[in-house]
Amino acid sequence: MEEIRAPVRQHQPEVRLTTSETSGVPPVQIAGDVAPPRTILISCARGSRSLALSTLVSGRRWNVASYDVDEGVARMVRDERGCHVRLAGVAVPLLAELVAMVCPVSSDRGGDARR
Repeated sequence: MEEIRAPVRQHQPEVRLTTSETSGVPPVQIAGDVAPPRTILISCARGSRSLALSTLVSGRRWNVASYDVDEGVARMVRDERGCHVRLAGVAVPLLAELVAMVCPVSSDRGGDARR
């Protein structure tokens, strides 16, 4: 006989800030037992930017969706306070200090943002 259990509580998806080992591009990742949206919106006090889904790794119980962050978005999040990603009706804050670690911004606007 097989036992089936319902989860005790609903798990919230994780929002991760990383650096891609293959491309060097810093993605925002949404991980969890959720259907990933095709785009996510990063909002700050003075504006917002939409990011398109760049890669999706699907599992039986866990999906990881990645959204590449270009230099303009990284600069916006680093320069402004109160930035967040809205996901499933919840605003998940993006701390500028953490963004600065994974999303380096070149001092020369024409330069390469990757290290």
